[in-house]
Amino acid sequence: MFAADFRARYLDEQRRRDRLPLERAVHRGQLPAGLDLAAETDQLVGPLYFRVLVTDEPIGPDFTDRLVDAFLRRVR
Repeated sequence: MFAADFRARYLDEQRRRDRLPLERAVHRGQLPAGLDLAAETDQLVGPLYFRVLVTDEPIGPDFTDRLVDAFLRRVR
């Protein structure tokens, strides 16, 4: 019950905002039309949330660069 309520009140809207840049890039033709936006968003921002909420490890440029590089390899 708590998890469903938390998702509905907070996380669903945040996931929508997290997905917006990818949606816009698809509409501009910069990313493939068939891109699985939900999965790619999870793979891009999931590690960030995990570090912030679970491990408290730093999120620096090297870490984010690796996430973006992996994303670009998947969508090319």
